[in-house]
Amino acid sequence: MIEQILKVSFLALKKIKSGDFKSVKEELDILNINYTDDDLLAAFGIAQETESIEEAITLLKNSSEDMVKNAKKKIKDHEKKKINAEKIKKEEEEKNEIKNERLKEQARAFNFIGNISSYIICGAQSMNELEKEVQKKMKYGYFPYGGVSTYNPGGKLLGPPDSFFQAMVMFK
Repeated sequence: MIEQILKVSFLALKKIKSGDFKSVKEELDILNINYTDDDLLAAFGIAQETESIEEAITLLKNSSEDMVKNAKKKIKDHEKKKINAEKIKKEEEEKNEIKNERLKEQARAFNFIGNISSYIICGAQSMNELEKEVQKKMKYGYFPYGGVSTYNPGGKLLGPPDSFFQAMVMFK
């Protein structure tokens, strides 16, 4: 019986990795070949160990080993490897997710623009007045942001500007 299974379904058995014999069973049922699950397991084990139908049949005739037991062991080993691979993959994904969250957290912490809670502009008619105004705001927790800006109406080239400005921010 195992020899018939090998002759009919060798290639299909060769492709199977996890012991899902659905396609092989359908093929055998269509051809009206009687089989048991143990016969399928033995044929599977032989097909996995050989490269051709002739080699498989020779192994079957010369073998004194328990083919069913070996096939079950191979399927079980394959399932264990598959489960371990999935477990390792899941652990790696979890590690990467944690790493990405930490990187995002660090990026938020180092992004000072995202941590600005208040923004004001101080202005004065002279540099001295602006300095006093900026120092007063710094006592309330503001920091100068950027450089001093000036306003010079009419674009007069000589003389000091009419107004001075400083952007200031408060961080969270």
